[in-house]
Amino acid sequence: SGAVFADVTTEVDLPATAVAGSVVSGTVSFSNSAAAGTTATAVVGTVTLSNGQQITYTVGDLAPGASQTYTFTTTVPSTTSGTVGVTSTVATATPESDSTNNTASDVSNINFVGATISGQVYYDLDRNRVLTSGVDTPLPGYRVELLRVVGSATVVVGTTTSAADGSYNIAGQMPGSDYQLRFKDPLGNVILGTPFNQAATTQAGNPSTGTNALVAAVPASQTVTIAGFIENITLYAGDNTVSQNLPLDPNGVIYDSVTRQPLSGATVSMAGPAGFDPATHLVGGSATMVTGAIGAYQFLFVNTPPSGIYTLSVTPPAGYSAPNASAGGVAAPQATLVVPNGLTEVQPQVGPPAVGTNGLPGTRYHFSLDYDFVSRPGEVFNNHIPLDPLVTGALLVSKVGEKSVAELGDSLRYTIRVTNNAGSVVSAVRVEDLLPAGFRFIPGTARRGSAALADPSGSPGRSLVFALGDVAANSVVEMSYFVRLGVGSQQGDGINRATAVFDGPAGPVRSNTAAFKVTVQGGVFSNEGCIVGAVYTDCDGNHVQNNVSGSREFGIPGVRLVMLDGSYVITDADGKYSVCGVKPQTHVIKVDRSTLPKGAHMLPSSNRNAGDGNSVFVDMKGGEMARADFIVGSCSPDMLDQVKARRAQGDLLSPTPAKGPDPQRRSDEGAPILPSVLYDGPSTPGQGVAK
Repeated sequence: SGAVFADVTTEVDLPATAVAGSVVSGTVSFSNSAAAGTTATAVVGTVTLSNGQQITYTVGDLAPGASQTYTFTTTVPSTTSGTVGVTSTVATATPESDSTNNTASDVSNINFVGATISGQVYYDLDRNRVLTSGVDTPLPGYRVELLRVVGSATVVVGTTTSAADGSYNIAGQMPGSDYQLRFKDPLGNVILGTPFNQAATTQAGNPSTGTNALVAAVPASQTVTIAGFIENITLYAGDNTVSQNLPLDPNGVIYDSVTRQPLSGATVSMAGPAGFDPATHLVGGSATMVTGAIGAYQFLFVNTPPSGIYTLSVTPPAGYSAPNASAGGVAAPQATLVVPNGLTEVQPQVGPPAVGTNGLPGTRYHFSLDYDFVSRPGEVFNNHIPLDPLVTGALLVSKVGEKSVAELGDSLRYTIRVTNNAGSVVSAVRVEDLLPAGFRFIPGTARRGSAALADPSGSPGRSLVFALGDVAANSVVEMSYFVRLGVGSQQGDGINRATAVFDGPAGPVRSNTAAFKVTVQGGVFSNEGCIVGAVYTDCDGNHVQNNVSGSREFGIPGVRLVMLDGSYVITDADGKYSVCGVKPQTHVIKVDRSTLPKGAHMLPSSNRNAGDGNSVFVDMKGGEMARADFIVGSCSPDMLDQVKARRAQGDLLSPTPAKGPDPQRRSDEGAPILPSVLYDGPSTPGQGVAK
């Protein structure tokens, strides 16, 4: 007769899909399929999970046709895609007819369903740890960081910032446990506490497991505890772990002593006694923070810091003076506060005091705090610190140059004096300086007093900005620099303008504008010229002024010569004149006949008179000197007596019109017309500048 065999087989089954990070159940069965055979003895089954873990099942004996089924669980990997699989094997001590069916396997496709965590950041004005509508202030812009413990490290796995209503939401996270959550301020990224899990269940009803990471600064028996983050958070697939909140409860705020509004941009620092280490003894590890929109500052002690005196210092934002404040009715800072056990409110209200709340106790504050973390552990709240706004119009500017007349190509030093008339320092003052056309700053020449000052921004252009720095209360700061007069400087107005500016609470505050004018001459580079000449008598008719052989032809003083632009010059005691600064072009000079002696008759001296001795054309060329004479052809005794009388008077400051009829004026010309312009030149007749 033939041998009788057993035939053991196995089957394993997993769900078609499994959520990433979850735990799924599977089934495994072991059977003896040899219906006409013998009993399979000492049957043992093994299930191998995807992570390599093995589960052993001691099945025992299986009669022909009998089977045994078991349930097992496996953890789905935390991944966004892939599969998770298991393998089952079976063995027996009884010989088998077929051993190829002793192994089976199955897989599940991993389905990633993200988890979400959410909450709110708010200024807990009533300090009840609940967001109270109409009382508490939502805080936008605060940084929220989700962390997870991976092995021995804690890494940031998600970040966001709070919205306008203070809410935040971090979605798409891997389901699982060992998450942490922390909050940072918008400006300095300093870790803030104390955050709280303020919900018992998640949105879908799962347990909300987050707890405060309490690291006490005092013995556990005391009540003062703080937290820098929420820990032990569990996130569930497709679920939202809600109300992981930061009800911010700061030590105090920095505020405007006059308007009583909180101030952003103030830098608050803490110093402590020997042994104090901010990295170890403060939440966030920093002893310096910059205030945000609500002006809040917060230093939370951890890890049993040393007892002793802790000091606060404040660096003001632009437009404010450093402590101590004296405006707005605020009190002076009080002496060292001996911090008692428990919670201490320095001022009764959470925010800045209202306008009209003045002196003590309403505006009490301290810079010095005496902590004893063993015998009297305590916390300080509402220690609100005021800052004075800088006085608008505190700065006065004056400006001078080392000379008011310069030539093209010269260098010139300007000196600017900035006076602070206020009783407090004005920080970060800058001088805005607008140079005239053609003036250029010489690099490396700026000085504040005797010290070098950085070159201004805007150079080599005309609009310069010098960073002058701080100007102490009731003081004067002097700065200087050199410029060079280049091409185009003669065409501008030559006026330099300077204004001091600093940033005030409501924007830039500007001083007066000081100006200094420099008249630019061409010097050796000038293309302007001079016209010289004389008005004289020509008694012998040779068109030459003779002063030899007993014949003397006099120059005529006090004659006004007018140019086309209305400027004029008056002949001196010898009848001579000169006009400088004349542009290179054709000019016309005309005699004011009302200023000639009575009976004077003008003769042409050349073809440039165009047949009229009363005027002459002058063709000026660049930088040259031209001559234009006027000849009086009549030498009657009466006229010569008038000339001699004028010469006896010396230089005339104004011409003397002739009396009686003018023989050269026709009867239909009417009365003589005197120019309406004034003399444009020095007080000495005969020297002027046509303009």
